[in-house]
This record gives sequence, structure tokens and C-alpha cells, in this order.
Amino acid sequence: MALPASFERQGFVSPFMTRHKINLGTVQKPIWLKPLLVGQEGMTDCGKTEFALSIPGVIQMLSVDRNFQGVFDNPHPPAHRNPNIGIKVIQPPLQGQAKTADYGEYYKLIRASFYEALESKDSTCVFLDGDSDFWEIHILGYFGKTTQIYPQTRYAAPYADKRAQIAKAWDSGKIVFFSNKVKDSYETVYKADGTPEKDPVNGEDMRRKTGGKERQGFKDQDYLWDMQISHMFRPARTQKMGSRTIQVPMEWGVKILKCKHDMEKVGAELWGENCNFRGLVDLVYPEVPLERWGFKL
Repeated sequence: MALPASFERQGFVSPFMTRHKINLGTVQKPIWLKPLLVGQEGMTDCGKTEFALSIPGVIQMLSVDRNFQGVFDNPHPPAHRNPNIGIKVIQPPLQGQAKTADYGEYYKLIRASFYEALESKDSTCVFLDGDSDFWEIHILGYFGKTTQIYPQTRYAAPYADKRAQIAKAWDSGKIVFFSNKVKDSYETVYKADGTPEKDPVNGEDMRRKTGGKERQGFKDQDYLWDMQISHMFRPARTQKMGSRTIQVPMEWGVKILKCKHDMEKVGAELWGENCNFRGLVDLVYPEVPLERWGFKL
């Protein structure tokens, strides 16, 4: 059904018209692309960078992570890797190697570069490789340290700034990926009476390792990303198939942790040849034509 003419005069349009029209230099006329914000997490060498490089179109990759070069040294890159990639490398000093003011300047540089990529008319995708490192530089720029920052309310300004960055990513109309490292997860230690055990030094709740992992970096991302995926790796192994033993090659995979579009897809996994951007959108958005993501069929 057509919308009433008064809607358009008031600035109300169909959902499709809220998408962003992007004109690429290689495209004869502008095309409507579907924006998407995806948060990645995983251990080292689990395929985060390679997965992001399977996005079609033209990618601007902002690398804050020092460990990306091995991907491009691979003599046999996967067929799904997009060759249309421009990389900008910004490598801030590690914690303890610079003054607080220096970290603040690096933070401003990374943020400005990220915003420039989001605003570019020549790219359809932005990949922030090392978003958890970016957050650490952010906090070092504010406080000069990343731990024992009390009370929690002191994080208000950095949190607001980070939310503004993610809002900017959405407003860009692009596909934007944020890669994050993981760390050991902890849980609160409780006394027999059910109250938290307190640290005698700082009075904070005592915590212990759970044996699991959790995403590093900015904590309040659940409400801001369209999707969150966890990257996994299986080494080469032997496997029984009835009476036969076969050799299974190493595989990379992803697991969907959050999915605003279709909550039934939470927990789904993609492995091997399906572990790439096309496999992900085929699974989660079967109703969206692949051209809307930038694929040329």
C-alpha cells in the first residue's frame, strides 16, 4: 500500500527509503545498500580479519591491531577475499610506554581516521581491526591506566563518546565491522550467607576466573550492534566415519551470539566454505537480495 502523500511532506518514508544510496566510481548509477554493524570477537588466529575481508564492495580497513600482517602474507588466500581493500595502520604505544597525553592524541587520531572512512563516498565497508585496542587507548587517554578506576561512574564520558562513534557508524549507511580480542571471564565470589566477598584492599567485590572467555573492550555494545559473532578454529584431525578413518583439514568457523534481525539464528554456526560474509547474510537475511550487500552476480 502506498503511503499517504502527507507522510513524505512530514519526512516519513518507507523502510526501504531509509537506506543510504551510495555511488561508487565503478558503478554507473547509485545503488541502495543495506547497512549492517557487526561485532566480532575471538582468540588470535581464529579468522576475524579474513572474515571481514570477505565483505564485497570497497573496504577501508583501519588497523589498530599489530597482528594483521600475517593474513596478507598467506600465499593461498581464500577465494572469497575481496581485493578492493585500502589499509591505514595506526599503532599506538603499548600501556606504560607513553604519557597519558600521548595516548589521548593517538585516540583522537584513530577516531578522526575512523570518521573519515565512514564519511568517504568511495567505500561501502569500514573495518575497524582492533576495536578493543582502540578502547584501551581511549581509556589510557582519559585516565593513564585501564584498571582500578573507581568509581564506575568515571567511565561516563568515555562511554558516551564510544556510543557516539557507533551511532556515526550506523548513520554512514555502510557495512561496518569491529574486531575485538577476548580475555578470561570472571565471576563474583559469594560468602556462605550469599553476600559478595570483599577485597580487603579496595573494598570491591572479589572475583575469580570462570574458565570461559569474554570480549575485551567497550562493555555496552549489546544494544548497539546488529549482530555479534564469535570466531572459532578447529585444527586438522582424524575422524571415524563408520569403519573408515578420514583426515579432516583445519577449519575456521563463526557462531552467532546476538542477532537483532532474527533471534532464532542465535547459536547457529558456519564452518569451512560457509564461514564468510556471504554465508552469514545468506543465513540471517535470506530475503535480502545479495546485490543489496554489494555482491555482483
